[in-house]
Amino acid sequence: MEKPKRIRRRQYLIKTRFQLKYTGIIILFMFAVAWAAGYTVYYTGWLLMGEKLANVYPQGRLIAIMRTINATLLLRVLLIAPFIALLSVFLSHKVAGPLYRIERFIKQVASGDLSAKLKLRRGDDLKDVAEAINQMTDDLKNRVNRLKAITNTAGLEIGRLKTRIGESNPDINIVKKEIEELAKNIKDLDNHLSEYRLSAED
Repeated sequence: MEKPKRIRRRQYLIKTRFQLKYTGIIILFMFAVAWAAGYTVYYTGWLLMGEKLANVYPQGRLIAIMRTINATLLLRVLLIAPFIALLSVFLSHKVAGPLYRIERFIKQVASGDLSAKLKLRRGDDLKDVAEAINQMTDDLKNRVNRLKAITNTAGLEIGRLKTRIGESNPDINIVKKEIEELAKNIKDLDNHLSEYRLSAED
């Protein structure tokens, strides 16, 4: 038995706008945390050590030390920012990749192709959404098959009815029976179609 083809994505920026927005939020959050940490270090250090070290170091020297600490913290944050950005793109890819596949699959279904299955990679998110979409597609496929079976039966009934009417001396009772069968199939078709809501008022 042939193994299912494994899905591999080498392009990490699939939904660029979404992923860059996600990355920007992560980086802004990182800078906010770094600023809060720097302010806390500066403020706490000044409160706890300022008075004690004022006798040892001049006030200007203490301010210079605190500024050096903050500058070092800012530099480290700037150095780590590219790695955080790359990590954010990688993590967002686990959502953006499935979103891209889901969009393509929905367009495929909308065009009338119900033959495919939506498959995601092992580590992808949104698998529950993919399962729900596959369930919906299977349900649509079953409904379409039922409708096709009814229309095929109705087509056969019409063919038989034409044959009966084309006879030189058609049996009225048989013709009536054929018409009743055709009417039943049309009613079944209407019942199945009425399961679909086409507007909020339906």
